[in-house]
Amino acid sequence: MKNCRFTDCSVAVTIAQSANISVLNCKIDGNAGHQAINSNGSTNVLIAGCIDEASQWHSFGSSHGAMNTVIWKCKYPSTTCFESHSSQPRNTLLDNVEGGLMNGRAGGAKENMPNHMQGLVLWNYKQTNEAVKDFEFWPSPDVFEWWRIPNPIVAGFTSGGTTFKTGQLGQSESLDQAVEPASLYLAQLKLRFKKLPKWIKEIQ
Repeated sequence: MKNCRFTDCSVAVTIAQSANISVLNCKIDGNAGHQAINSNGSTNVLIAGCIDEASQWHSFGSSHGAMNTVIWKCKYPSTTCFESHSSQPRNTLLDNVEGGLMNGRAGGAKENMPNHMQGLVLWNYKQTNEAVKDFEFWPSPDVFEWWRIPNPIVAGFTSGGTTFKTGQLGQSESLDQAVEPASLYLAQLKLRFKKLPKWIKEIQ
């Protein structure tokens, strides 16, 4: 799916129980709704070059056992966050994503926690909302009950001064300075294919 616009929608796209799907250069605009573009129980989904201008309650992300989701070069406003609607998705890469970071937009009932299992990677993520001191991925229940992500990897995260409770991170590198390679997704793609495919160059 590519070059589509979704205006005044509750949910733009849900990729459910599928594999090897790409959503490229799509836009969500108009009145804000519930969800932008989501990999739901699917495998090997790429969401790339997409923009959420509407500030959906949950923006781009993964949920319900989704595995190997890549969200690359996507943007959403400072007023929302990536979608992580619980029920144990795994291995989600947010690569060169720009937008808010907040725990109140992840979603999911408490009985379906964690919001994400092992393998959440924020690579050269640019946070645009107000800085947070000691941001928690696994807060105690008296602080917040609906946000649980174990051992995320945070590399090249830039913001206006956000810090993390480092004991809750699986790995942390280069806070407030971008890391190399600039895109982990592109670096791994080139490693597998020896060169970048033509369609990647067309959307860069």
